[in-house]
Amino acid sequence: MKYAVLAGMALAFAFLQSTAQAGENAWYLIAQIKITDQKTYFGIYSAKVEPLLQKAGAEILVATPNRQQLEGVWTGNWTVVIKFPSKAKALGWYRSKAYQAIRPMRLQSASINNLILAPNFVPPNKRRKPSN
Repeated sequence: MKYAVLAGMALAFAFLQSTAQAGENAWYLIAQIKITDQKTYFGIYSAKVEPLLQKAGAEILVATPNRQQLEGVWTGNWTVVIKFPSKAKALGWYRSKAYQAIRPMRLQSASINNLILAPNFVPPNKRRKPSN
């Protein structure tokens, strides 16, 4: 088990290094939600949001009620992680008229809607130096 964890960490680090070297600037939407109306959330909202995510070049990496809580308070019953090609793409999707039109469905069908955007990790020795 210990070796599997180490191997997984090594693969993740290698992926992050290759991402940084390729100049990609992926951003991740991380959501902690508590779905209270599954019929609306999965039957209507999900069907409408997925094509908008695809159009933005996003990839759903995690969408699950299953988790192993290690520390802290996690009050949601679903965890979602979505990868966007850039911060601009993520914000463009979120602020779009099409998404804003369906956003109320998410808000009405879930009692907790914690969302953050965060950039991919780039090790300090792989970060681009600002040009002067």
